[in-house]
Amino acid sequence: MNPTTITTLGTTESRAGDVRTGARMLRERLAARLGLALIEWSRHHDERRTHRAVADHREAQRIAAELRDRGFSSVALSVTAR
Repeated sequence: MNPTTITTLGTTESRAGDVRTGARMLRERLAARLGLALIEWSRHHDERRTHRAVADHREAQRIAAELRDRGFSSVALSVTAR
């Protein structure tokens, strides 16, 4: 085996190791950022689900159901009146 072959193999193995190390570090950074993003999303989600927000949502649902029922009654009465 000549010295050029040994140097080339060593350099290739070193580069492969560097690539693996870089990929591992990238995965760790991405995992940390994703974890922080999920925590932030969860915090904002909890803030939106305050007692008042839930009460407002239920009131809006009640009003929507009432309007829907009134509209159905109006349509039903107009069809039967014909």
